[in-house]
Amino acid sequence: MTLNEYYQRYELILKMPIGSIEKDKMLSSLMTDLERNFHIPMIKNESWQQEHISVHTLYTKVSESRSL
Repeated sequence: MTLNEYYQRYELILKMPIGSIEKDKMLSSLMTDLERNFHIPMIKNESWQQEHISVHTLYTKVSESRSL
C-alpha cells in the first residue's frame, strides 16, 4: 500500500458516520499498519523522522486524531 493510499484511508475513517470508539479502533489499526509497512521505530528516533518526513507527518496526524 502506498503512502497516498494510507492518506485516503485516513480521510475515509474521519468521514465515517460512526462513534468515536469505533473511529479510535480504526485509527489505531491504521497506525499499526503504518508501523509495519514503513518500519516506524517504537522509540522516538529523530533521524528516522527526518528521513521519512511524510510518513511521520501522517502517523502524527492519525495519532492526534484519536480521542484517547
